[in-house]
Amino acid sequence: MRGEYPLLVCIITIKIDYTKHIKNPLSMNVARPIDYQSACNYFKEAEKKGEKLLMGDINTNFWLHKERINLDFVRDTARKFTDARIFIIAEGKNKGFYMYSETSKTCFLLFDIASKIPHAQFA
Repeated sequence: MRGEYPLLVCIITIKIDYTKHIKNPLSMNVARPIDYQSACNYFKEAEKKGEKLLMGDINTNFWLHKERINLDFVRDTARKFTDARIFIIAEGKNKGFYMYSETSKTCFLLFDIASKIPHAQFA
C-alpha cells in the first residue's frame, strides 16, 4: 500500500434558522422583516443622499445582478400584499432591496443567503 492515502471526506453543515422569514428554497433569497418606521427613515435618508436606485435604470440592473436578487422571488413576495412597493438603496449602511406595504405597515429586506456565507464553506 505504498503511495496510497485514505480518502478524507469533509462535510460542513451550515444551520441557518430563518423561521420568521419568507424563504424561497430554489433561489436562496430571504425576506427579513424590518421595522416599518425605521425603514421609512432609511428611505428618506437615502432620497436626500441620492442613494435610491430607480427601476429601469441600467445601474439598477447591474446592482440587482450583483446582489443576486431573484425577480421571481420578488414577484411571489409582492403577491402577499395588495399594495407592495419596492425601494432600493444602492450603498451605505442601509443598503438593500426593500419591499414594503403602506396599508399593512410592514417592510421586508430581501437578500441572497449565499452572498452572506463565505464561499470557502461550500467547498
